[in-house]
Amino acid sequence: MSRDITRYRPCVGAVIFSPRGQVWLGHRYDTPLKHVWQFPQGGRDKNEDPLDALWREMWEEIGLTPKDAKLLDRTERELIYDFPADSPTRQRFDYDGQRQLWFALRLRDHDFPFDFSNENPPEFEAWRWGSFHEAVTEIVPFKRRVYEAVAGRFFHHAVPS
Repeated sequence: MSRDITRYRPCVGAVIFSPRGQVWLGHRYDTPLKHVWQFPQGGRDKNEDPLDALWREMWEEIGLTPKDAKLLDRTERELIYDFPADSPTRQRFDYDGQRQLWFALRLRDHDFPFDFSNENPPEFEAWRWGSFHEAVTEIVPFKRRVYEAVAGRFFHHAVPS
């Protein structure tokens, strides 16, 4: 079965590596979901370049700019997931799911002061360093296949710099 790509919201996502090779996990703000730890991600505006969308989203969600992190890698194609039928996000955006280009970034400073105050309400309320295994097991189940693909694609970056 072929998907109607116009029914999927164009997005970007980022795996942020610490200089020690750990991955950044954000705790979603004010959510009733059981699985609340995830990578930062967000929508692309119409005709917005994916790299511009990446840095805009990183600034809005966690206060990160190109001077704070080095771009390491990106996926060659968009990764797609479907929203559950009863998902409030599905109704809010009127999309069947999301199609995401993913980027790997490495922080220049392990002690970067992440800032969640650039959006109201914020996307995240806390963060921690973790592993790809934690990212895959702690994400909402409908995003798990995408997280497994991202982990496989960027795993070689999970080493100290």
